[in-house]
Amino acid sequence: MEADGILDTDLDAARRRVAGLPLWRGQVRPEILPGGLSNRNFVVRDGEDAYVARLVGGDDPAHGIVRAREIAVSRAAHRAGIAPELVYAEPGLLVLRLIARSPRMARRPGGSSGSAASSTRSKPLPARRAWRSPITI
Repeated sequence: MEADGILDTDLDAARRRVAGLPLWRGQVRPEILPGGLSNRNFVVRDGEDAYVARLVGGDDPAHGIVRAREIAVSRAAHRAGIAPELVYAEPGLLVLRLIARSPRMARRPGGSSGSAASSTRSKPLPARRAWRSPITI
């Protein structure tokens, strides 16, 4: 949580920040979404549409977090069909479309239900290698 205001520590201030974004078509009431280790997350319903607003901190090189790259990767993942659409971004805040169904409801190859994580638990992890992204931002 940063003292410069990029990550709001006060819940009411965080709600006001999210509710005041210019993308909403009407009045919204952000609802806290539990979880998140370093972010404060809200579900926001705007008419028939629903979103997740994430109040995020700045870059954290020790953990490999570079927010400009996170935005680029989010957009690329959406274009690839594997992530929700990033509909708004400003320093310290990202808004993505809410995916209405749980990943646990997804179908595994072969037709059974379960999470992607549970379907890979029995497989050994690959050897760790130094890897560098081919994408330069």
